[in-house]
Amino acid sequence: MPDVNPPYFDVSNKPWFGPRARARSYLAKRTSVLPPSSAATWLSEFFSRYTGAIQRIRFIDYCHNGEFRYTIALTWTSCDNELRQAIYEKAEDVVAKTGWYPLPQGERIGSRLVFSALERSTPWNANHPTFQANRIIGFEPAVQEGGGTAIRILTDDHTLLLDSALPGQLKLKDTDRALLLTHSHRDHSGNLVQALAAGIPTFLSTGTLGVLDAIGITSKITSRNSISQIQSGDSMQLGGIKVTAFSVPHSPGAIGFCVEDKTSVIVFPGDVSVRTSRHDFLCFLEQLLSIKKRKILFLDATMAGRPLGAGNEDPCIGVLDALAKASNVFIVSSDVEQLVYAYVDVFHCVKDKPDLRNTVSFLCSGKLRGIFELIHAAFIKRNNANLDPFILEQYGNSFSAWAESRWLYWIDRMTLPDVGSPKSIWFITTKELGLVGKAKGIRLLIGRAATEPSETECLGDLSPFDTGAWTQHSNEEQLTSTVMRLCNYADVFLFHNFTSRLSKFIERNRLVARPLRRTLIQDFDLTPKLPGPYCNPTVTSEGNDGLSISSERGFNDH
Repeated sequence: MPDVNPPYFDVSNKPWFGPRARARSYLAKRTSVLPPSSAATWLSEFFSRYTGAIQRIRFIDYCHNGEFRYTIALTWTSCDNELRQAIYEKAEDVVAKTGWYPLPQGERIGSRLVFSALERSTPWNANHPTFQANRIIGFEPAVQEGGGTAIRILTDDHTLLLDSALPGQLKLKDTDRALLLTHSHRDHSGNLVQALAAGIPTFLSTGTLGVLDAIGITSKITSRNSISQIQSGDSMQLGGIKVTAFSVPHSPGAIGFCVEDKTSVIVFPGDVSVRTSRHDFLCFLEQLLSIKKRKILFLDATMAGRPLGAGNEDPCIGVLDALAKASNVFIVSSDVEQLVYAYVDVFHCVKDKPDLRNTVSFLCSGKLRGIFELIHAAFIKRNNANLDPFILEQYGNSFSAWAESRWLYWIDRMTLPDVGSPKSIWFITTKELGLVGKAKGIRLLIGRAATEPSETECLGDLSPFDTGAWTQHSNEEQLTSTVMRLCNYADVFLFHNFTSRLSKFIERNRLVARPLRRTLIQDFDLTPKLPGPYCNPTVTSEGNDGLSISSERGFNDH
């Protein structure tokens, strides 16, 4: 064999959580086990025609339930289908020569290192003495209609910003002393750089900062001294105003905020998908609004009067239907976060179907890689506070290799379109449809992509098809039922839509709610509303005067 340098390898005695039947059948015949260094050298020589394609090997040597010794060689490879298939097919030969069972993995994305670097670069800092207010006196939109989302909380001394609107739409005031950022979408984070340049302390989640890093926004920030990272359950004092963060199902890293003084609390989830076939966030909002204070809820009404949005439909049913009709299914969106939701959901669905799991390849846009790293790191570290409820409901504490699967290929790192599988599911942005080439198949459109003109004639759309669960904005039906329930707990203000459209939506559905506009707390009846029963309580009151949120949210299990 040629002289080939072995790939990087490490050794572990921790259990391996994966299918064992095939591995055990081959390992039962082994006669000896080479040292990991010798086995790594042998593997690199045996697969020398794929020089450099083996990225890393982890040799796992452990005894399962005290009865059988497993020697597993997890082998991460580049996006090379021939190598992955060769490792799988030659497993018996490898075991005979080395005593190790080779298990092909996808491309290693190095999420732990990326996430650790992000944590080191922006430490949590709760000490911002410039905000000295003690009482909330009101609130108002901080931008004109159509300018994105930015809400200004009025206090007795300073003002506090909830999100920063579309780029160029927010005019800062001298009274602005802090910015609470819910998530990375540009209609909420568009003036983040401007706020930081003005020296306004900004609070966001590690997940949101990671997404901003992944899409290149933070490269425009020359200093991060005024950025503070927070997680779900964290509380901080801005003068006499208490702020508490909670996770929100909308985009990776999304969080909401409770802003409260001694008598009132404003609950701002930012953009939110209240309920889908995969998660239920309404129960948590009911818990959040159960404390004995005057409650004000700002609720995302993006889809009021619009036909799109997340509901109870299971979008994976449409994907499986499309797979039965075509070799290629193209899931297309203008939003990379929606593609991440789609991939996590579809991968979870396909891997649980024995007739599909070894016949379907997943081809992902390279634009998703940075967000994959972020989410995967949270799985590895069991950092559930950095996983939003929609994704958490898919896997919980599972260590499924969804981000480094043998069947996952990065489109920008491979030769298209052949990946050697009978079926392929593509996850691409609208601007990448040209990468499809001459491949034919069925196109499934998410959100705004459904309204854009077709650029690829070889694709046929599957219609009707509800991809709303991946848009992570509640549809009109869900929004209506949510307002009907939550108006018993709080004064509900709808935002993120035109006032005229919101007024018609409220009137048409006879809702007790108002479009968001300038409002003073003194105009409210300060008698706290008494909520009805709610489920799985995880929010507790502190002498009925304060809010604390546990790190384990009480969602319904599906």
